[in-house]
Order: sequence, then structure tokens, then C-alpha cells
Amino acid sequence: MRNSNPIFAWQNLVVKHSPGVVLQKLENLLQDDGGIFKDDPAFLEFRSLSMQFRIT
Repeated sequence: MRNSNPIFAWQNLVVKHSPGVVLQKLENLLQDDGGIFKDDPAFLEFRSLSMQFRIT
């Protein structure tokens, strides 16, 4: 079962990958415009959380 909670998704990413991989995925996400999902509230929330994570 997939969890759509963006915080849970980031937690899984951080736990399962090295810091370099996490930072690369973060940079890729922040540079991506979202394509057809750019107006999706879940994508926007995930992107906002990613920006906050990057700043931290």
C-alpha cells in the first residue's frame, strides 16, 4: 500500500539512501516543474516540503 503523505515519503527516502543520493533527488525535484502534476495539491505540498528540507 502506498502512503501519499509527503513527510513519510521524505522519511523513507532519507532512511533508505545515502546523503548524496538524497540531495541529488532533492535537487532534481526542485528543478522539475511537475509537468502534468504541476497544479496537483499533493505535488505542490511535496515540493514545498522539499524546499523546506533543502533549506534545513
